[in-house]
Amino acid sequence: MNKISTQNMSFVDEHGRERIFRGINLVDKKPHMGKKVTFKYPVDDAYLRRCQSLGFNLIRLGVLWEVLEPRPGQYNEKFIGELSEIIDRCGKYGIYVFLDIHQDVYSEFANLGGTGAPEWATLTDGHKVKNTRFVWSEGYYFRRAVWAAFNNFWNNAPVEGKGLQDWYADMLRHLAARFRDKPAFFGYDIMNEPFGDKRCGYTIKKLVASVVKVVLTDKRVKIGNILRCAKKGRIFDAFSGDVVLKATAACEPAVREFENKYYTPFLNKMTVAIREIDPVHTVFSAHSYWTNAGVPCSAGPIAPGGKREKNQCFTPHAYDFTVDTPAYEFANNDIVRGLFAGQRQAQERLNVPVVVGEWGGGGDGVNWYPHISYLLDLFEKYKWSNTYYFYLEDAEEMAYRNKKDVGKIDLFEIPLADTVLNRPFPMAVCGEIDGYHYDEAGRTFTLQYTQTEPCAEPTEVFLPSEPLDITVSGGEYELTPYGGAYCLKWRTGPGSHSLIVRI
Repeated sequence: MNKISTQNMSFVDEHGRERIFRGINLVDKKPHMGKKVTFKYPVDDAYLRRCQSLGFNLIRLGVLWEVLEPRPGQYNEKFIGELSEIIDRCGKYGIYVFLDIHQDVYSEFANLGGTGAPEWATLTDGHKVKNTRFVWSEGYYFRRAVWAAFNNFWNNAPVEGKGLQDWYADMLRHLAARFRDKPAFFGYDIMNEPFGDKRCGYTIKKLVASVVKVVLTDKRVKIGNILRCAKKGRIFDAFSGDVVLKATAACEPAVREFENKYYTPFLNKMTVAIREIDPVHTVFSAHSYWTNAGVPCSAGPIAPGGKREKNQCFTPHAYDFTVDTPAYEFANNDIVRGLFAGQRQAQERLNVPVVVGEWGGGGDGVNWYPHISYLLDLFEKYKWSNTYYFYLEDAEEMAYRNKKDVGKIDLFEIPLADTVLNRPFPMAVCGEIDGYHYDEAGRTFTLQYTQTEPCAEPTEVFLPSEPLDITVSGGEYELTPYGGAYCLKWRTGPGSHSLIVRI
């Protein structure tokens, strides 16, 4: 496995090749239930061979703080050992792993309705909550107990004589000591979709008011069109991505205050802790939960003590608002384009590479597949690495939550994996990528790059099937087997290079 570092807005390896990563989320959000001992997904050789056959060379491995550290300073070594084995196994197939410390609505404890923090770290200041009634995320908007739990975390409230963030930092140090020497280990996604306190929660009122104002005053929005789209079950078709961004901008002041006052200092503090143990692997800067809806990200860059962290990246998330529902077949490309355009602006401000940590999702049928193709084209344009998130709860979790068994569905069990996701891309390029694209209709892949120095290793392009035709601007290439697919290895020297492959 090559050592990966960052250089401006690109990932590079020790040979100077620009790297692109594609992969999948494996996020274990199963509730604790007092008996957590193993990772939910069977990340065995058969699973990883399947990943490799699709060109997946990166896994976002999501775990919960409550599972890692069920008591203060007491770590679940059996579970951490299993994670270590998973990382090593991934390395056998050329697949990198970054660790996502996952949370949603802070915790499952105190009836918050989420996942993440252990019971001992869930301080709600006596506020009580009722069961979730509508959507999993409602606690962000309405629950004082959720706001109190986050507020205590961001203010480093003490537990057993040590602040919550200090315990969190110790946990990251412990993980760094276990994973820092593993060739397949990529880095640390320090916290999934962080949320502020009650001010961020109250922004839902501002958002509703802003939406009403935009609907009534923006000339791009037509009431008649809204009614027609709503009648068809496609209300979001009445809005463009730019209109959505205008409406969500009302939330920006509260989110900016949170990310600048609490979240960026938290990232700096956690990075210091990690760097005490692991000086190399990439640290990930995420964004507030609200940025999923288009609120601008103000976090970062990571710069402890004013000194910019060398190996850092940005990991944005965004979905169409109908994701994981039957209406996903009507996913609105322009809305998600607008969401990711905002993320692109954040990347340029931060001047770091991107791994889109969560995107995609699922729905019924296949009519939403063109939406996924659209997003892949967008990621190609931005040269963004990404990890697809296909989350449908497994039988045990659904039985626990809803008292019924719905079975298990996996990304690999639907046609999307072998069709839309299974496309060529440049895994390693000897120089700077000027552009690349896969024309799905014409089944043609193109790549252009500029090489300034000799490179001991070849440019490597993943090809899902044996090509019909290959056209290169010079140099020598060969096709080698790659987990049931192919890898085109192309040796070039300094200069401008282009590649065309028909498959």
